[in-house]
Amino acid sequence: MKIDRSFLAAMTKDREGVLVQSIIDLGRTLNLEVVAEGIETEAQVVALRARGTSLGQGYYFSRPVPPEAVSPILAVGKLPLVRRRRRAGIAQEA
Repeated sequence: MKIDRSFLAAMTKDREGVLVQSIIDLGRTLNLEVVAEGIETEAQVVALRARGTSLGQGYYFSRPVPPEAVSPILAVGKLPLVRRRRRAGIAQEA
C-alpha cells in the first residue's frame, strides 16, 4: 500500500498527519507493506519513522536512475553516493 506524496507534503498539518497515520494503520490491519512515496525532506523521514513506517521512496534518497543502474544498486544494497558540495563548515560526503 502506498502513501501518496500529496499527503506527505502536508503531513505536519494535523488533518494530513492523522490521514497518514490512518493509512499506515489500515495497511497494518490488512497485513500489507506500507510505502511512502515522494519523500523529499529529512523531516518527512523522521515523521514517517515515528509513525512506524520503514519503507519509502523519493528524491530525498535518490533522483530516478536509468534501468541499467538498478541491478548494480540492488547487488550492493545501497545507492552510490556522489560527492556533493556543501556550505562552508560542513564536511563533504564521499
